[in-house]
Amino acid sequence: MTHLEHLPETARARRFTLLMRVITAAVLIAAGTGIVAVPSYAVVPSPMPHPSTSPSPMPHPSTSPSPMPLPSTSPSPTPTSAPILPQAPKVLFRDDFESILNAAVKLLNQYRGAMPISMSYTANPFWLNEANCNGMVQSAIGHDGILCALNAESKLLAKVLGVVNHSADPSTNRVVAELTASTAGAANLVELQTARTIPVGAKNRFVTASINVASENCARVGSTSRDAQLQLSLADGANIGALFSTPINPCTAKNTKTAVKGVYAGTFTGDTALLVVGNTVGVTLRNGTGSFLGNDHAFDDLTILDATPQLTTSFMPSTVPLGRSSRLSYRITNTAELAAKGGFSWSNALPAGISVAAVPLFSSTCAAVSAAPVAGATAVSFTASLARDTASCVVSVNVVTASAGAFTNDASRMTLIGLNPAPTAVLTVTAPPRPF
Repeated sequence: MTHLEHLPETARARRFTLLMRVITAAVLIAAGTGIVAVPSYAVVPSPMPHPSTSPSPMPHPSTSPSPMPLPSTSPSPTPTSAPILPQAPKVLFRDDFESILNAAVKLLNQYRGAMPISMSYTANPFWLNEANCNGMVQSAIGHDGILCALNAESKLLAKVLGVVNHSADPSTNRVVAELTASTAGAANLVELQTARTIPVGAKNRFVTASINVASENCARVGSTSRDAQLQLSLADGANIGALFSTPINPCTAKNTKTAVKGVYAGTFTGDTALLVVGNTVGVTLRNGTGSFLGNDHAFDDLTILDATPQLTTSFMPSTVPLGRSSRLSYRITNTAELAAKGGFSWSNALPAGISVAAVPLFSSTCAAVSAAPVAGATAVSFTASLARDTASCVVSVNVVTASAGAFTNDASRMTLIGLNPAPTAVLTVTAPPRPF
């Protein structure tokens, strides 16, 4: 008699069924199916877990509240996801001196630019003298200046600058030639000045300029002081600013190329921009050299550029729990010519509920930045500058909120001088979880 025979009939049947299920499970596992059928009341050792790609079960929610996060006392990294690359400045005005219907030679003060501005120019009489081969608007295949003895040289310079500006036919390219054929003049006389102002489009914009220049007979008497030394400046009413930290001298400039033996030419863009507070600007080109030995050059493609930097704002992190600070950053991105820009400013009325943190941890990579904001401030104001050859700079400060929610910082909350408006930035502040 087996031990099962001592049990009641019902118990024996239940024990027999349990044994059969255990035996069946063992057979299935051995067969590699991984399927196990075990009655809910059976107590069996747990098998080793099989590697699984399914998520672990959610833990049972805690019945105790999560601790309130403390305000951060260390700055978040300066955000790098928001910056934009420097963009090309916007062309406000350009004169290629091609607005002449025939092959005639004209002096600069007789020339009229293309519509719609039809710009006219003045200059010092020394630089408007055909007998001295100065101030002639001329192309390589155009007429000769009747009184000029150096037409071959001026036409060569015109053709070289046609190569610089990628003219389809460089021989048809017109320039303003200045060859000081036989008479010296004083230093710093005006070679070109706009007879009226150029519209900028808006107030408080940064403006610079570019010009193509070619020189020949460089250092003719062994001294570069005899080479042309050109300076472009802008006038905004009484505010006058030079655009080049060093005058343009194609004979020695690093970015010039020798298109023809003895001729040096290139495109020169101001490394400084003027903050124009009005909405128009005038242009002046002066030559620091008056010598007639050397000082042989021509210019073309006078271009006025809106080089206003771009402001962007960001919160980092962009989502924080209530009580934790976020890093509010203002990035100022220069335009592609990377000219120096001094004295731009912005004021930001922070969204309602945001204030400067108790520990602001103010920082700046901008030049000449103004004082740091104070803890608890609900508005911030800064004045700063971009140094020459600087692509961008960042001003940052920690901020906190008094409540949870979404806080939008957009252009309507800012007053800008010398900056393009920033896109919208949003800070999301989450409430602490409710206790169960």
